[in-house]
Amino acid sequence: MKKSSPLFGNFTENLPESLVITAGCDPLRDEGLAYLKALKGKGVKTSHLAFDDMVHAFMNLETLVVEECARLYQGIGEFIKQ
Repeated sequence: MKKSSPLFGNFTENLPESLVITAGCDPLRDEGLAYLKALKGKGVKTSHLAFDDMVHAFMNLETLVVEECARLYQGIGEFIKQ
């Protein structure tokens, strides 16, 4: 079985500044945190948005989690404007 994950890639200081978004009730949360740690370990500038009470793909539930989605979109916008 082939595994697909950025965690299996090569980490160098030449990677671009990265935004990592994690959700607390997401089965991929720990992988996201490991990815963040690996990037930081190579000196890559990172930003992290954590949504501890959200599920994977919560942004698809915009009418149910309005405040969280607004915070997410604001965070993404701020990252892009840097």
